[in-house]
Formats: sequence, C-alpha cells, structure tokens
Amino acid sequence: MDRRDKLAALDPEIVCAEGFDDCILGLAEGASIPMLAVYDTNKVIIKLSEDMTEEEAREFFEFNIVSAYVGERTPVFLTRLFDDGQSKEVSNPPEGES
Repeated sequence: MDRRDKLAALDPEIVCAEGFDDCILGLAEGASIPMLAVYDTNKVIIKLSEDMTEEEAREFFEFNIVSAYVGERTPVFLTRLFDDGQSKEVSNPPEGES
C-alpha cells in the first residue's frame, strides 16, 4: 500500500497533489478542519528541480502548487524549520528559513 492509499484508507475524501506521492509526510487534523494531506516542501522542490533549476522550481511551487486552492481539502505543505536528521535539505532555503 503506497502513501496515497494509506491516506485514502483513513479518509476517502482526502485530496492529494498529483505526482508528489513520495513527498507525503502524513495528515494534518484540527478541531474545525477536515483531515488534510501534508507534503514536505523541500522534497517537492527537490522533485521539481529534476526538470528545472532550483530557482525555477521554487517559483513554480509558489505560483502553481501552494497557491492552488482546490477546496477546503486542499493539501498543505510543511517547511521544516528544525532538522530531524532524516530530510535532505535544499541548498538555498527561502529568506527567513535559515
């Protein structure tokens, strides 16, 4: 069972970002919100950087992925501020994230 299938097993209505299943971290939950898919921002940018420069990947991510609203179940993207020793870091984090 892949990550997307695991999310769907917990909540069949969950919305996932196409092409980024390997970037899924898990779920976000709150008292007043439905379950949301959570993605690792750095992993998404690294994946996008396979086909473009890192700068282009960041711009594409900001304008086409993070800014895309697909309803109340729109996935969220987590930017790690603390190193857990398990994530590959991008070379130049956005200003204010170093």
